[in-house]
Amino acid sequence: RSRSSSISNSEMQPFLRRALLFLLPMLVWFLAMALMNLRRIKENPHATPARILATGDSHIGCDLDTTVYQGLRNTALPAEPYLLSWWKIKHLSEWGRIDTLVLGFGPHNLSDLDHRRFKEHGWATDRLMMRMYPLVPVTEALRAPMHRRTYFKTLFTQICTWPRNDHHQYIGAYSGLHRTFTANADSALNRHFFDEQGHLAPASPIAFNALDSIIAFCTHERIPLFLVSTPVHETYRSRIPPAFSSLHDSLSNALRSRGVRVLHYSALFTGDSLFADADHLNAKGARLFTRTLKTEISAR
Repeated sequence: RSRSSSISNSEMQPFLRRALLFLLPMLVWFLAMALMNLRRIKENPHATPARILATGDSHIGCDLDTTVYQGLRNTALPAEPYLLSWWKIKHLSEWGRIDTLVLGFGPHNLSDLDHRRFKEHGWATDRLMMRMYPLVPVTEALRAPMHRRTYFKTLFTQICTWPRNDHHQYIGAYSGLHRTFTANADSALNRHFFDEQGHLAPASPIAFNALDSIIAFCTHERIPLFLVSTPVHETYRSRIPPAFSSLHDSLSNALRSRGVRVLHYSALFTGDSLFADADHLNAKGARLFTRTLKTEISAR
């Protein structure tokens, strides 16, 4: 048995050496790519800091026109949950002081549906991980509720495999909608408030915690914060589930009592002419709304 073991060990050693020689270039490559990409992640994609930063989901992304509001940087992304907004705000503040922060604040932002995508598996989760991986240290990401296999796959692919220049996918931009009104209230309401079985989604504790973190951060850093509900069409607004309308109203009142600036513009416009669909303005509506918000912020 001793001689057999000795032969086995002598045979294994050359195999291990060959395996190491085979793997070593690959490991060196992964390490070199990681060092290069980690350095690029820390680079500021903007030459100048944002004086006024706007973020949130497509309600902000489509409705705040940066050509109308000089000094405003719109970084909103479609279906951006508050947890991603919180990580983004922290990260962008490291590149330069944020003078004013505008954050989308509608009833749908309190729904659990967008935050579920951190924990589910599918294309929406893949897209979310592509946005978040540069923002969060691994130790913090592991404490967050998320689909870990998708997170680690994204982290490895984006950092270790190839030199990349697209590490800032968490930064959106104003996206004007140049189209006539589409009556899609049913699909918008289902997307925001109801799961695939047609059940009303619960409110999201993650959203509440992230929003509270954003408010506390702005208070500590003395950054004026404006929570803004954007204009939506009457066919959408009148059918928001009462549980979420009541929750949004009570939370708005509670935040105002704490000194938070909460601005409700959901009923600002009537008719179809300024809307692209049930919950987004068209480009003309965005220009008018942006001027209204600019006047409000300047007055404060």
